[in-house]
Amino acid sequence: MKPLDASDADITRRFQQRFAATVTNTADGFRLQFPGVSESFELSTEHDEFTVFTSSWHEHFSDIDSLEPFFAGLLSGGVEVVVTYRGQKPVAHQIRRCVEGDATVVSRTAVLVSPFWRRKSHRTIRYTPSA
Repeated sequence: MKPLDASDADITRRFQQRFAATVTNTADGFRLQFPGVSESFELSTEHDEFTVFTSSWHEHFSDIDSLEPFFAGLLSGGVEVVVTYRGQKPVAHQIRRCVEGDATVVSRTAVLVSPFWRRKSHRTIRYTPSA
């Protein structure tokens, strides 16, 4: 069941029109590729919600009307993702909204058991398309 009954065709159309995304159907939803952005995104439409996955973070959305503005912010530099690693393993992330040089955390996610003995590092990811 799709969240709020969003159809596959509607999801594909909205991402292609608004972001010029390449949208590919997968077993669990879609793969999204945006012009000028090297990393692709997996979009699951299972469990009556949207879940965006990358290799180092994921985020949940209740409907396409909250998902679309997230990607708009992500691709315009208004949203950044800060991933915390222990060694090479991503163990947490923050979604930050950036306004006039100020970053506000709007979401946090972490694993329950982290390899705390490994060196801790952070990586800030911005998906603004390259020119």
